[in-house]
Amino acid sequence: MTDWVFVAKAWVLENAAILLMATTRDWLVPVPEQMSWWENLVYGTVGSWFTIELGILLHLIISKHIYSDIPYLSKTPFKHEQGMWDTLVSWFWCNCVANGIALLLLIPMIMEQPPDLYEAQKTGAFDMFEFYTQKLVIMRLIVDVLFYAAHRVEHLPFVYWVHKKHHSHTSCHAVATNLNFHFIDILLEGFLPVFVGLQILIGIGYSLSFYEISLLFSYMLWYETGSHVGKEVPTVSYFPPLSIITRPLGLEEHNVLFHDNHHTMNNCNYGITQWCDYLAGSRNVNHAPR
Repeated sequence: MTDWVFVAKAWVLENAAILLMATTRDWLVPVPEQMSWWENLVYGTVGSWFTIELGILLHLIISKHIYSDIPYLSKTPFKHEQGMWDTLVSWFWCNCVANGIALLLLIPMIMEQPPDLYEAQKTGAFDMFEFYTQKLVIMRLIVDVLFYAAHRVEHLPFVYWVHKKHHSHTSCHAVATNLNFHFIDILLEGFLPVFVGLQILIGIGYSLSFYEISLLFSYMLWYETGSHVGKEVPTVSYFPPLSIITRPLGLEEHNVLFHDNHHTMNNCNYGITQWCDYLAGSRNVNHAPR
């Protein structure tokens, strides 16, 4: 029998966390003027800090404190705990460097946009129905396919050096594993799929406001960082707005185990969500020895 209180609590926590991630940037940093390098740099830097790092922090709080009764998938203590200084160093060489490179690529593109398109992004209305029934669905599919493709490439022998650092964690931790990347790895798996997804949405005729871009980014990021929490919390869903329906139907099972198995086995589960591996025959959600 479905525990509807459990399902509703998870639905509220997950969707509230994602909305908080998306709106924090708007609360803290005003939308920049198009032709200002400095304003675009501040908006992009501070905005990504408070989206990415806030998401990781919320996952830590939810997994460690709110769902403390759910056991970790690994039966042995996490072997890669870091002190504050080592965590800051990992954060700098992982997230900060990747974010800086991404902004150096993005800001010239932003400044070269037609002014009317940029103004539409600043002032565009948020059509909730269109966003959740079309834009978010299309974005989820694009990101899933591109993440799977990039991740498979990273496991090729001559490219694996980019991804090897991340696989030094054979079990996952909400903070340490989410910072344990080579910056090129972050760009290939994190930045590139979202960037291409946004360009495809614009290319097929959708207008995107700055808030919608932040919200799309937050939904994608939430699942990616959530896949590293190391326990099967009910707050990592394919499509969080509908998780109150999909979870009771059994469609959200093994979302965290799926990626944790990738770290343990290193020969399966290349997608960020499960469906690409299901189609490719590389899905494995058996409980691997840990």
